[in-house]
Amino acid sequence: MKYKIFDAPFHGANLDTLVRPSTLCEYRADVVDSSMGLLDCSGSNLCPYSEDFTNWSALNGSAVGNSHYAPNGILAADTLKENATPATVHYFYPDSISFTSGNKYKWSVWIRPINRSQSRLVVAHSSSIPSSYFTLAGAGSISGETNCTASIKYVGNSWYLCSIEWTAPATESVQPRVQIAESGSYVFDGLNQDSLAAWGSHLRQIGTSITKLRENQYIYTTSVVKPRLDMTATGSPVAVPSRIQGPNGNLLQAMRYDGTSDYHSVSHHDCMNVFDEDHTITVLCTTDDTADSEFVLCHGAWNSYGFYIYNVAVFDSYVVRYNKLGAGVTVGKVTALTTGQYALIQIVRSSNIATMYINGTSQGSADVTGYGIAGSRNLSIAEINAFTGDVAYVRIDREASSAAKLAEERALLLGYGIGIKGGRNPW
Repeated sequence: MKYKIFDAPFHGANLDTLVRPSTLCEYRADVVDSSMGLLDCSGSNLCPYSEDFTNWSALNGSAVGNSHYAPNGILAADTLKENATPATVHYFYPDSISFTSGNKYKWSVWIRPINRSQSRLVVAHSSSIPSSYFTLAGAGSISGETNCTASIKYVGNSWYLCSIEWTAPATESVQPRVQIAESGSYVFDGLNQDSLAAWGSHLRQIGTSITKLRENQYIYTTSVVKPRLDMTATGSPVAVPSRIQGPNGNLLQAMRYDGTSDYHSVSHHDCMNVFDEDHTITVLCTTDDTADSEFVLCHGAWNSYGFYIYNVAVFDSYVVRYNKLGAGVTVGKVTALTTGQYALIQIVRSSNIATMYINGTSQGSADVTGYGIAGSRNLSIAEINAFTGDVAYVRIDREASSAAKLAEERALLLGYGIGIKGGRNPW
């Protein structure tokens, strides 16, 4: 039910195709800034309740939650309903958002027609108010573009991605509004009917070096908005060519951790919370020694809630474990690993059953009801007990990946498509 983050030029695989609307974070070691791997927490969404319009305020309208299938196929979009009121406006808005004079912003919302075929996006600045009408038919069209640059894109199944870009005329806190419109006007007689469906409100500052990389991506928020979160490097993790060679001879880059002091971490955030929900965790890594309990990836503290991927020397294995308050469930493990050889670890949690795959082969399942990723915990790579080895890719999605999606990941991350540049996330 939740969604995604990051895009950039890169030296290796066509990995953009793996990012999806449910992606919470993505670590791409082939996109680096000095010693920093980029985590998908680098994105931002300043709009609270990005897909829960029942938590927005409304003027002459009401919202019905989770009443339509969203563009990603999940029942997560809301109905925007107009009240029976003569010659008036009907709109929906979150809590006021702070804007800084001179900064450029972009606001996007997926909108679908029901009984009305137009919408209007407007940001209620005190002057130079940006706004535009969007006609939700055919390929989609825009009109009445004022103090902004508007765009519309048909994304299938009657959904349209409607966007405006503008420069804030003042430093102030104001409302972005999704208005129901009819015949090129936002003032009309309400008919007490379902008017539009909406999903995925994404508002971010654009124009900086980071946001230019992924300004078209959607990031889920709750009551807490999603500011940019930087991944912090400790020690000196080094970007190195990976040990997987693609068909055209290019190498996917990895980040090497020395087993002494190197690791990456990002501070906790509520949007990382997938506690007791379906999710998928993907990690592409090697291990270079047989030391005990070196953690490749962890989210949380050992005696609290979280998940952990680590290697155990006595079994020569990777182990996946979910914890809560000191108790834990081991999902699976794989034995007889080859030191220095890449392993693609995929953990899929579906209806409280978590299954661990190594290079496409199931290594065990377990019921993990009550266990999971708690948002108020840090996410770290190679931190606990100083993992030694290479990590090329990490991604966490808030959905259970299908067998086809898992196979697509394996094809890209384990060789096929590595080194082939191209393709963009369609969202």
